[in-house]
Amino acid sequence: MTMLIMTFFVIFAFIAAIFRKRSLVLLNIGIALILLFTIGTGLAPRIAAQHLQIYAPLLEPEWKSANAIIVLGLGTVEWPGAKYISSPPVGFSRTEEAARLYNDCKKKSENCKLLTTGGDPPQTGLAEADVMARDLTSLGIPIADILIEPKSNNTFQNAQFSSEILRRSSFDQIILVTSGLHMNRSLLYFSHFLIRAIPAPSDYWQAKQTVFPLAYNLTLMD
Repeated sequence: MTMLIMTFFVIFAFIAAIFRKRSLVLLNIGIALILLFTIGTGLAPRIAAQHLQIYAPLLEPEWKSANAIIVLGLGTVEWPGAKYISSPPVGFSRTEEAARLYNDCKKKSENCKLLTTGGDPPQTGLAEADVMARDLTSLGIPIADILIEPKSNNTFQNAQFSSEILRRSSFDQIILVTSGLHMNRSLLYFSHFLIRAIPAPSDYWQAKQTVFPLAYNLTLMD
């Protein structure tokens, strides 16, 4: 999206040049360069990321009698030639954090459940929730303690369908695991369905402050 916006300004400059509108050429090129350097050198994504990533990691939760740990999916990746479907790279932080919280919960409470949520929007044949459940069991989590919601295709539906599952049981505490940049929106959607969750961000993204624009910063801004 960032590159697309800058491309539009360059195209406008080109059109203005055809009609010999020198002032419009300079204006559009100037805006494109300002965007490139403001975003590419890390200033804009740093400010945006700081405003979104406002929650600290949940290092020492106070576990209750009945605890549910929700982990949101981030899509799936189908490996070419291997017939294997996995979470994308960023998604592994969510699975790892959910497993860490579960293991910590089991030290202090008998009733600890994981809820994986996410459908199969790319039609790979395996839902995000099933992929995460598979990965969690490989980390030693008993399948009996994993609830699976495999129908949702976006964050709003994650909240909608997960809330239906959560209401079938009486949980004293609900913890929500997702990426730091994604947490605010996720909490908003869950609150819409009257689910008050404790945020447990699984990662923290930082922009790189540089003199010249980096593709990393442009990607982070997107």
